Amino acid sequence: MTVRGILCILLSGLLMIVALGTGIRELLMAALFLTAFWLFALSSLLLACATLNAKGSLDQREIARGDEVHYSITLCGRVLLPIAGHIVTLPPGEHMRTAVPLRNAFFLRPSLLYWERTFELTLRCNHRGRWAMAPHALLLQDIFGLFNLPL
Repeated sequence: MTVRGILCILLSGLLMIVALGTGIRELLMAALFLTAFWLFALSSLLLACATLNAKGSLDQREIARGDEVHYSITLCGRVLLPIAGHIVTLPPGEHMRTAVPLRNAFFLRPSLLYWERTFELTLRCNHRGRWAMAPHALLLQDIFGLFNLPL
């Protein structure tokens, strides 16, 4: 959950308490609207996490130091409500403490049909030898930025 999500939930709760305490109908409507807003954002994210899968693939050729590595991540599934996200990868052969993570943002529109979407990442190989390559993190986020979950 992001700071925006926490603030939205706290604001809707505070408005609900004030509206029920004072009996002002407009405050109650504002609290219900905010509650519906963050429930929509949370449900879009939970539905996406239940239906999406991620697969990664790396080109199998031998790579010399300084060459570019082509890595692809395929997301597949169904998205019932719009979501956004970030794919965070580390450069090949780098450790988490020394590397600067690379972020690629994406947006997925609602679709009832099963689909696949591939993201191509081009990274530079800094070290010789054999190394494993995988995304460091795949974060899904609702379109309002209230909630985020790793996939």
